[in-house]
Amino acid sequence: FRALEAARRAVSIDPHWAEGHFTLGRAETAVRDFKAACKSFEIALSLEPEHEDASEELKIVRELARRRAAKANKHPRLEKVDAWSARLARKVSRAKCRRRPTWQEVDWQQHNLAARDLMAFGRDSLENIER
Repeated sequence: FRALEAARRAVSIDPHWAEGHFTLGRAETAVRDFKAACKSFEIALSLEPEHEDASEELKIVRELARRRAAKANKHPRLEKVDAWSARLARKVSRAKCRRRPTWQEVDWQQHNLAARDLMAFGRDSLENIER
């Protein structure tokens, strides 16, 4: 990281020095910060359009950034995480649809069941008495 700090310091001292931006881009490439490296190489090329190394490095860094993005989209672990989060979201939405009854509703349901049982018992008793 010392090279990165030194390159940043050089660019802050002289922001119009193309070689400083080129060095900063290479340091950012080394730490795999491809977006910042692209920006540094583009600045170096805007300051010095004939800088062949900067244009070659810019092509390489853009390709590395594209590969990283493609790899992130195809990574199996990420696919598993996405599938897991989708499954979890479905479970949560189903749970929201199936609301649990409150204790009053449960008591009322039990009361209705008990009343039905009592009525059925009473009917059976009356039928037995009539016989």
